[in-house]
Amino acid sequence: MSGVRGHGPAARCPGVIPIPSVSCPSCGAPLEIKTKSAILLVCNYCDSTLMRKDLDLSLVGKMAELQEDGSPVQIGATGTYGGRPFEVIGRIQLEYSAGYWNEWYLHYKDGQTGWLGEGMGQYFVTTQATGPVEIPPHSSLRPGQSIRIGKERFAVAEVSEARCIAGQGELPFEVKTGYEAPVADLSGDGTRFATLDYSEDPPIAFVGDRVEFENLDLKGLREFEGW
Repeated sequence: MSGVRGHGPAARCPGVIPIPSVSCPSCGAPLEIKTKSAILLVCNYCDSTLMRKDLDLSLVGKMAELQEDGSPVQIGATGTYGGRPFEVIGRIQLEYSAGYWNEWYLHYKDGQTGWLGEGMGQYFVTTQATGPVEIPPHSSLRPGQSIRIGKERFAVAEVSEARCIAGQGELPFEVKTGYEAPVADLSGDGTRFATLDYSEDPPIAFVGDRVEFENLDLKGLREFEGW
């Protein structure tokens, strides 16, 4: 299952933004904004939740605590996908019936953004689908149902509900702990993969690939005892 990413309009405007470092209005720690789409930042020092408008940051409370899920990925890790270097700059942690799922927000060196979904030992790299997509209602989805996204055809693999636990780092939308979001995961040819995110109206489609962990060439991972 891929997690939900609950995008607002700002999430559709990726790119590099030459903004100098700013400070957390709660603890004074330095914060670096990497993308034009940054709407929410969570201070790594005090866990304050900050909403951004241009260079102004407003304190909106404390982010809920992330649950330990044993993920080796962390904010600041770097990797490569499709020959394109990226840095992990944000995270949404979600809970669904089978356990926890992470959506790591990626900032590519070329200025684009994307997502690395992680859970149950599986990894998926996706970006928002371009162009119009006819997405059926969540209640009408059935396993095996065929859905076209762009020039590709996918089959519904799983239909489920997710609940947001917390957010971390830099994100292109506001994360509110506990929001519910219906999702559907789709399988395509070979490694092709898609997610339908019903956390907004209209829902949003993301497309990409199932990937092997070692093929992401990740550096700066969390270290665990015994590794």
